Amino acid sequence: MTTMRAILLNSLKGAKVGRNDQAIQDGRDFYKFLFEASPVIRRHFVGAAIITSDDIQTAPRFAQQGQRFLLAIHVLASSIDNDEAFSAYAREIVNKHIDLEVDPRLWKVIFEIFANFLETKGEFSSEQRDAWLSLGDKFYSAAQAHLNELSLPTDPE
Repeated sequence: MTTMRAILLNSLKGAKVGRNDQAIQDGRDFYKFLFEASPVIRRHFVGAAIITSDDIQTAPRFAQQGQRFLLAIHVLASSIDNDEAFSAYAREIVNKHIDLEVDPRLWKVIFEIFANFLETKGEFSSEQRDAWLSLGDKFYSAAQAHLNELSLPTDPE
């Protein structure tokens, strides 16, 4: 039986972390996809209200931000079977975004968007999609619990 961790990590072939051109491009491609799929997210990125795919392609900011996002994704996937590490890292991610006033619902939506992105990068099975959505549920629960502990708005779901 394949573990969820293995399923998640196997799905990341089109979302590499690294310094090589392909890894940098994977991060840029994610932001192009994100801003197209969910334009409302642009408000959390200073100056991104009217940014184009060409701008994302050439901006050093998105080369760096793409790698930061993909690194977070890789760490979450790698720690899925370690509840303490996963929850601690989820709290770290939430803490880094507090000043941006991220809509609490986005902590789940981002994983749906990411699964859709992975589908555009090549083979992506229903088992892999389900694994990412499960990871998203786990992250969302940890994020909501942390927001509640901080007396910040949570998703009223």
